[in-house]
Amino acid sequence: MRQRNGDVHAFADEVKALGETLPKFTSHVWYRSPSEADRQADAFDSEGLMDLSALADKIGDPQMQFYLCGPVAFMQFAAQQLVELGVNKDNIHYECFGPHKVL
Repeated sequence: MRQRNGDVHAFADEVKALGETLPKFTSHVWYRSPSEADRQADAFDSEGLMDLSALADKIGDPQMQFYLCGPVAFMQFAAQQLVELGVNKDNIHYECFGPHKVL
């Protein structure tokens, strides 16, 4: 999940709740420009431009499913990185915000 910072982090509480109730659910919060409040609250996992190679050691299970949601350009960017890390395209699912386009 990539956001500018905690002030605009959609569904933050819902994602946190899923992590507390689903044993195999994981999330990695990536803030491009975290605020001081985000830093004090330890509210994110990574900072800066999203580079999924940082998660390569966590993407080893060939049955792992990935769900992308957001603007098409973001999803294309994330999907390409996942494929480069060896994720099967059939395991990448998405929901578009805006006109539907094929990733």
